[in-house]
Amino acid sequence: MSLTHQPFAHVPELDRLGNELIKNLSDHERAVSAALGVGLAIAGMKAWGPTRWLLCLAGGALARRAVTGHCPLYQQLGVDRRHGH
Repeated sequence: MSLTHQPFAHVPELDRLGNELIKNLSDHERAVSAALGVGLAIAGMKAWGPTRWLLCLAGGALARRAVTGHCPLYQQLGVDRRHGH
């Protein structure tokens, strides 16, 4: 056995558990974030000027929040709605 042997390096269950622990949004919050993100992005495509970019950026941020299930602001505040903390 070499010194670099990692017995748990290739266990898919550990990868899934790690991904689950990173998430701090409930499923309901993810759905709402997705809907609002898509709505803001669509509204941004119809707007003009700086408003267009602000709406598209806000929509993208909400869509990213929905896809990843992770909110950096919640992390900073110590809020975890997925695991009940």
